[in-house]
Formats: sequence, C-alpha cells, structure tokens
Amino acid sequence: MALELRLSFEGTRGGISHFLDRLPDDLIEARIPSQLVQLGFSGLLSTNVFNDVLLRLCRSDYRISAADAERIVACLRQVKDVDDPVALGYAHAVYSHFVPANEREAFWVQISDLPTVEGRIAGVNGAINLAYLFTAPRLFPQRRPNVCSPRVLRESVAFQTTYASLADEIASILTLALPRRHTPTKGDGGQEVVFLFQDMSPRVTNTLTKLAIDYSVALAKCDAAMRMTILLLGDHVIGHSRGVGVGSHVCDTVDFDALIRHNAYDISHAQRNRLKLDDSLKKAERYVVELAQRLQEYKPNVCVYFGARPSPVLAAVSKVLPTVYVPIQIGLAPSVTPTIECVLPHDPRLKDLTTRSGQHRYEVLERHVVSPFRDSVKTSSFKRPESSIVVVTPGVDIDIRVPREEWRRFVGEMCRILAAYPVAHWLVIGIKDERVGTFLDLVRARTPAGSAVVEQISLISYELAFRQTLGKCDIVAMPRHKGAAIGIRIGMEEGVAVMVFVDNDANANVPQEYIHENTDSFFSHLESLISDPDRLRAAKARAAEHFKTLDMRKATLRFLSILNQAQDEWTAMNASRR
Repeated sequence: MALELRLSFEGTRGGISHFLDRLPDDLIEARIPSQLVQLGFSGLLSTNVFNDVLLRLCRSDYRISAADAERIVACLRQVKDVDDPVALGYAHAVYSHFVPANEREAFWVQISDLPTVEGRIAGVNGAINLAYLFTAPRLFPQRRPNVCSPRVLRESVAFQTTYASLADEIASILTLALPRRHTPTKGDGGQEVVFLFQDMSPRVTNTLTKLAIDYSVALAKCDAAMRMTILLLGDHVIGHSRGVGVGSHVCDTVDFDALIRHNAYDISHAQRNRLKLDDSLKKAERYVVELAQRLQEYKPNVCVYFGARPSPVLAAVSKVLPTVYVPIQIGLAPSVTPTIECVLPHDPRLKDLTTRSGQHRYEVLERHVVSPFRDSVKTSSFKRPESSIVVVTPGVDIDIRVPREEWRRFVGEMCRILAAYPVAHWLVIGIKDERVGTFLDLVRARTPAGSAVVEQISLISYELAFRQTLGKCDIVAMPRHKGAAIGIRIGMEEGVAVMVFVDNDANANVPQEYIHENTDSFFSHLESLISDPDRLRAAKARAAEHFKTLDMRKATLRFLSILNQAQDEWTAMNASRR
C-alpha cells in the first residue's frame, strides 16, 4: 500500500508540515513502520495527530540510524519558506529518542545551537516530555527497553549542560525585563501570589488541578489582602500554536468558573475576584518576552508550583523570584531549586533532610490544603450486595500504578480473604476495560481451588459518583503506592474505615492505628475488621471522627506562613550577595 502523508498546511507556519512533506520517499518507505502506511492526513497536523504518530512509533519499537536522523533534521533546515526554529527544536527532541543510545548526546548538544530561545525551549522540553510519555505506565504498562527515560536525561552530561545553560539564559532575560521588586510588608494590601503550572486539566477529578484551585481558593478566603493568579506556563507545548507538539496531552481550554462551581467552594463574590486564571502563554509567539510581560504585570511577591517534571522556564523563574514547592505526593522532590521546599510529614526522606540544604530551606507542611470532593453525577453505578462487607480499592489505573510485585501480592491476599470470608465483597475502581481480562486472570491464578472468589469482586473502570460509591462501602484498603489520596480522604469523610501503608500519600490525614508497616499486619487487621462487626463499627466511627479534626483553616494559615518565610528568605539571600 502506498504511503500517504498528504500534508497541506496553506496559511500556517507549522514547520513540521513542510518537514514531513519533504521527507525523501526512500527514507519514508524504508523506515516508517507499516502502521503508518495506512495513515492519510489532510489539513492541519494537529497535536492530536502528531502525538498519535509518536505513540505508533513508540509501540513499534521504532529505531532509525543517526545518519537518517541527521537527514530528517536537514530536510527541515533546508526548507527556505519555514521560519520556525520551534519546529527545529521539536525535530531534535523527537529524533534524539529514536537514535541509538550512544548517539543521543550529539542531538542534545545541537539544541544549544538552535537560532532562538523558543526553539531551544522546544528542544529541551520536547526531550523531557517524550521521556515521561514513553515511560508512563498508563500508556505503556510494559516498559520499553532502551527508551530515553527521565533517568537517562538526568544522567546525561550533554543534556544537563544544555538544560542549565537554557535556564540561565531565560533567567537573564527575565532579570533585565523585571523591575526592582517591591516586597509589601504584611498587611499593606499588596500581596500577589502566582501559582505556576505547565497546564491544567479541564477534568474536575484531576488531582493536580484540584489541588491548585484548593490552595488558591483557601488563600483568597483567608486573607483579603492577597490576590492569586494561576499562570499556565505552557512551555512544554510551546509550538502548539504553530501546529507542532510532542507533549503528552493537548492543552485543552479550562473553564475556571465551572471548576469552582463544581467543587461547591463556599466563596463570596469578592473572594472570587481575587482569583485569576491566565492561559495566554499557551499561544505566545514570542514566549520569553511575553512571560516577562506577565511577570511584570503581576509583580508576584512569591510563586508556588506543585509539579515535579523538569522545566527550564520554571528553573529560570526560581532564579529571579522567591518560589515555594509543594509536593503532590510524598517523596516527590522538586526538579528545580525553590526558595522553600515543602515536605509532607510522613516523607521517608525527612530523616535525611536537614533544615537547610544547599540554597533552599525545607519546611514540613503538616497536611495539604484541600476542599471536599463533589460528585459529577447523582447516582452511583455500584449496587451493594445485600448482607455483605464491602472492601473498596479506588484509584485511577490502580492495577498499573501499584508496583507489579506489590500488586500481585495484594491481589493474592485479597483473594485469600474473600475465599475465607464469603460475606466479604471487593470493589476495585480504576481498572480500564481493556485490562479487566488480565486482572481476572491474576485473580483466578491466586484463587484457592473450588472457591467462587470472582463472584465476590466488582469492577468499575471510572465512577462519576465517586463519593456516593465510597459511601456504600465499609473499608478502604489501599495498596502500597503513590497516589489515591482523594479516595482515602473521602472514605473517612463518609465514615468508611481506612487502611493504608506507611508510604501512601494521605497518611497525614489517617489515624495512626490504621497505618501499617508491612503486608502481614495490614491483612491481619483487615481480617479482624471483616470478622468482628463491633470492631468494624468502631473503625468506621473513628475514621469519621478523625476527619472532623482535620482543620483546613489551620493548614491554610501554616501555608501562608511558609509563603511569608519564602519572601524573607529571598530577601536575606539577596542581601548576602551584595
């Protein structure tokens, strides 16, 4: 079948369009796998299409030689009517992932020679995004060999040199553009906090998006002198406005007011006016200049960020403004150097951390600032079996986010308990439909002969009435992994007993007696709750009562004090440099 890559991009500056259109036929036919032969494109090569092509390449274990990669990049360089260094940056990023490992360094060095800072950002971030994309378990449950992973980037001298040089370059531009910063004294009515995000999800259930809104709304309600802006950096998809992109997802339009309404924040009109979402950088043509303009406009006293993915832009901002890093999970260290790094109280790194390390301070954030979660629909799809004790394990992609051996052992122990206690029922929320067969095979392999354990299991891939569904259960049993903190908190709020391991995210919110060191104590405790109705009732009451002690205003005030500390720390550091 003839390969069709008909790319007509009249009226666009999408360099990738001209690039693919001019690939030598012999190279295309020899190198692109058979799946792509069936692809025929007409019109704009959107980010969706481009990412789909990348996924197909990845799943085909696609490899090209360094010489062929050079030819492909040269094709783009030779197109006279393309004035788009961003596309060059993406080309370097893409092909650094498909050349042999020992030849990647040269591609990363070449990123430094791209003609504009936007092109260099595209090259560096493109390489980072693909590294995370190709190792994402929800996309690729079986890790591909020889993939250019985040660890490979961290250990590459060439990439890290290019990354650091780019961050310094952006910081120098921002320093020249920003006026001397005035830090208002507490109470003078001039505090401006900017939350820095690469992107926000339009989904109300997205943990990172909800966390950003929770924190910004809490600050708006806490201090009338503060203004909060969520600034979407968009640096990871800097070329999307030109028709190219290698991000892990498309930047969708976010309805900020709809997210606030959905979560039913108790917020006044005046408090809402202190909140702003700025997504203008996602379509910036002169990215760094426009970033400097946004920072000039807001004059932030302090910037806050949550993500842990490396970003040369975020690294640059951290060099010119006071910044506070808040982890979305335990043990998640920042990729750049903030003024203050917040650490959750059950972070295993705490025993090795000193008050200060290098150029930034650690502060323990006793718990996240969170608001109640609201269901998207009113009716749960789960029908509770009569006279049963329901154990629920909730979490998006729970079966692949939990480490493989840990998940196998967890499933095996649950099957043993189900076989021993016919009254028990196990509800698992978050296993995608296409992986249900694999999960059931695992269950059957670990089910005692002659038992009907499968009939005691219910599966829901995604539940819109999440709170209502958890309210129908008796025990939340969470495997050892990072994530699913929302399920643990909602379970307690709904009066459901909770059981977690020492390294689960939500431990700061859980009664100490329900946090377990090892698998044996975890499942021994679970059996005791299933077999003893009085003990189960007491555990459920304990969870509900403990939830009432979680004072979110206190958590907000603690976070506000950390923001003030960051400003003081920044002032002191700058004074010592003079």
